Amino acid sequence: MKCLIVTPWCDDLVLKSVRGTPENAYLVRELTRRGIDINILCPLTPGFPEIRTGRFSFVHEYLYDRKIYGLIKEMDYDFAISITGLGAGALKKTGKPFFNKYLGAFDFFLISGLKRKLYHRRFFLSTKTKPQGIVMTDDGTQGERAIREAGYTKEVLFLKNGYFPDLLNLKKENKEDTVINIGFAGSLELIKGVDFLFKIIKILLGGNKYKFIVAGDGSFRHKIEELATERPDKILYLGYLPYLKMPEFYKKIDILLSLNRYSNGTLPVVEAQAAGIPVVAYNVQETSKFIKHNETGFLVEPFDINSIIFLLKNIRKKQLLGMRENVKRFALKTFSDMEKRAEEEVDFYLRRLKQ
Repeated sequence: MKCLIVTPWCDDLVLKSVRGTPENAYLVRELTRRGIDINILCPLTPGFPEIRTGRFSFVHEYLYDRKIYGLIKEMDYDFAISITGLGAGALKKTGKPFFNKYLGAFDFFLISGLKRKLYHRRFFLSTKTKPQGIVMTDDGTQGERAIREAGYTKEVLFLKNGYFPDLLNLKKENKEDTVINIGFAGSLELIKGVDFLFKIIKILLGGNKYKFIVAGDGSFRHKIEELATERPDKILYLGYLPYLKMPEFYKKIDILLSLNRYSNGTLPVVEAQAAGIPVVAYNVQETSKFIKHNETGFLVEPFDINSIIFLLKNIRKKQLLGMRENVKRFALKTFSDMEKRAEEEVDFYLRRLKQ
């Protein structure tokens, strides 16, 4: 059997080199494990359309389909998977079975009406192509509502958020009884709350109780590097860590800060809890689905720095260690390891093809 994958990203398909979310790398590995040949179309493919971004980029969608159809019309494959619905119109035109898979947030609570449909233009347009099935990652941002509003009536698979399987047995490195290692991982951008991180560091830097460990890359990398150079005793900057190296980050931390402005159903939030690490986060969107206050972490009102400072000043290392088993149990119940999730996804594709 032969599978075609059409994706707007070329750097998330191989586990050793994946940047960002690794789920499609697990998908590719599981398809290969089952003896399915894979062909990839992505922006590095000659003739692939340039993906536009911005408020009015939806006007280019029909051009994507035209160019992608030109690439695939003579291709030999049995079924296709469109990541984010890219090229769904072209796949429909071939007459061969195909599926759409959506990643990331659907911020349906923020906007309404026509504006919502324009904002999620590819989602609405691609569901109208009526694929064999739809796969949606459950990042807690109204995925089921999105499907209903798009009018899609065939079978949909909602995947739980996934974590690196080995994190369940992670051995911690920080043995000090008093020092709390505070972790922050992700893009060093404003949307991820890196400005809040700087404020927290500034206020807590003088205390003997804390050390900050940061992993990631982005626009504010230089500022983190400067702080780490000035205070190496208080700030450890690990730089960008590829996915398979992230356990090295979790080994070092006792608590994770997730300061995202819009969504806290992120990979570090899920993976930290799988490793038994409590999380502090703003209670935005549906964050309470992912963190149980005073059980697996701590939720504060959006952008309330003072509450985070108060919490960190009063928490004790012994308290965090005492939460570990509850945190792990919650992770096992709420999330899924990436390998099992990939098996579930491929099972869905093969079952729908038989039907």
